[in-house]
Amino acid sequence: MHESSPRFPPSFRRGIELFNEGQYWEAHEAWEEIWLLEEADVRPFLQGLIQLAAAWHHVERRNFRGAKRLFGAALAKLEPYAPAYGGVQRGEAVVQAAALAARLEREPEGVEVAERPYLPIDRGE
Repeated sequence: MHESSPRFPPSFRRGIELFNEGQYWEAHEAWEEIWLLEEADVRPFLQGLIQLAAAWHHVERRNFRGAKRLFGAALAKLEPYAPAYGGVQRGEAVVQAAALAARLEREPEGVEVAERPYLPIDRGE
């Protein structure tokens, strides 16, 4: 498991803010800019967040097939990293994504989502 957290540029936190505001595509774009410049050991973490944001974007557009695929990819990429890695507490958002992916497995035509994900920023970072 990746324990030590990297220091990301301010646009990383901006991506978190966008994600928490429900602007998933914009969060995806903010994180992708960082992903292109980061070192190899943190790229899968960033790619996992990018895929998580893209999955939620697909949920909003009712593209449940794409959402299910991206949730699976995101969870696989994020799994090796500590829950507070990168200055963000993503544990609850990961649990929520896994639950929604499981629901979409059972109901591939879609589900209603009452609660949106939230990524708390670790204030100790």
